[in-house]
Amino acid sequence: NKDKTHHLFWTFKVCIDGCTYYKFIIQVDGTFLYGRYGGTLLVAVARYGDNHIFLIVFAFIEGETTNVLYFFLKNQKKACHIIR
Repeated sequence: NKDKTHHLFWTFKVCIDGCTYYKFIIQVDGTFLYGRYGGTLLVAVARYGDNHIFLIVFAFIEGETTNVLYFFLKNQKKACHIIR
């Protein structure tokens, strides 16, 4: 289907600005979406300061394949590379 979105990646300026403060360990987690839209929601988070969780990036993907995970990690690196 040509009208289907396969990947959607986004972050917010505050998340990019905060990249300078988090620890170097990034955790990626996902949850399956059901219903009308389906797919998977991926998030990357880091810890900073007193172990507070800091949300870095989000992505909607069609499934957990190697190519899609590469897309997510590559874009996450680009988003935070602006600061580092």
